[in-house]
Amino acid sequence: MRKAIATGWFGLSTIFVATACLAVDFVAEDPALLPIPKDAAAAVHGDPSFSDFRSSGCEKLVGKPIDLSGSGGSSDWVATTADGCAWGAATAPIWVIRRNSTGYALVLKSAGADLTVGKTARHGLRHLAVAAGTAGWYSEVLLKYDGTKYVEARSRYVDLSNADDCRKNRDVCRR
Repeated sequence: MRKAIATGWFGLSTIFVATACLAVDFVAEDPALLPIPKDAAAAVHGDPSFSDFRSSGCEKLVGKPIDLSGSGGSSDWVATTADGCAWGAATAPIWVIRRNSTGYALVLKSAGADLTVGKTARHGLRHLAVAAGTAGWYSEVLLKYDGTKYVEARSRYVDLSNADDCRKNRDVCRR
């Protein structure tokens, strides 16, 4: 992604460019995703955010291990429902599960097409970016850890049919 420099968007674009230059760590449609550990799945299944997926028969979760702390290990997980169960047209459910001394804890529930783990950390865990898009729109959310869970720090939504949006977000529109 190239840096978008537009009045009013400079600070926001700087944050996203810093995150976007990193390789994407998780793609919901990746056929190589693995079944997640049972105790990690239990952390997701026990959260109220999973109730709609349970009622749709989406019990099976797949994902990949990630390193939220940057320590070099990969004991944390990012997960989604298997086989596209209850996905939207451009978004899948995304859960980030942190390994702790008692098992696993859910630290993010979101939706998107992919997730990137940043290099910068807050309260011991690295920033995350979740992105999604179609032929008509693109969205990106930067999330920072608050000591308990990830919270939205910045976001952008680009209407790809809007010339003004595209002028401000040339890295996304590329007309």
